[in-house]
Amino acid sequence: MQPVTTLAEVRVPLVGARPLDFDGEVARGLGLLRGVSEAVHEAAAPLARAYTLARTDRERAIVLSAEARLALREGRAADALSAAAQADELVRHRPAVARLRGDAHTTEWRLADAAQEYGAVARVSPATMALLPNGPWRSVAPDVSPPP
Repeated sequence: MQPVTTLAEVRVPLVGARPLDFDGEVARGLGLLRGVSEAVHEAAAPLARAYTLARTDRERAIVLSAEARLALREGRAADALSAAAQADELVRHRPAVARLRGDAHTTEWRLADAAQEYGAVARVSPATMALLPNGPWRSVAPDVSPPP
C-alpha cells in the first residue's frame, strides 16, 4: 500500500439541506428514470427511500409504478409486471397501471395481452388513446381505435 499524505481537509456545510421526504425522493427517482440508459439504475435508490417514506397505499402505488417503469427501462418485463401487480393491489384498476402492464407485454411481444391492457386504458379514458404507443399491438386490437 502506498503512503497517503493529506495536504488539506475541507468541510462544506450544506446550507438549506432538507430532510428526506416522499415527494423529493419520488421526484429524484423519476428524474433519473429520464436519464441515459446506462445510468437509469441510479433511480432505484431514491425510489426505495420513497417507498419507506410512503404513508398511504396511493403513495406506495406511485413508487411501485415508478419501479415498474425502471424495470421496463432495464429490460426486465417480468419484474415490471410484478411491480404493476403490487401497485394494482393497492389502488384497484387505475389506467396508469394498465398502461404499464401493456408496455411490459409489448416489450415481450405478447400483443394480445398488450391490446387488452391498452384497451382497458382507452375504455376508462378515451382521450388517452392518442397517447398510447403505436405499434403492432394495434393490429390485434380492432375494438381499440383512436378517438375521432
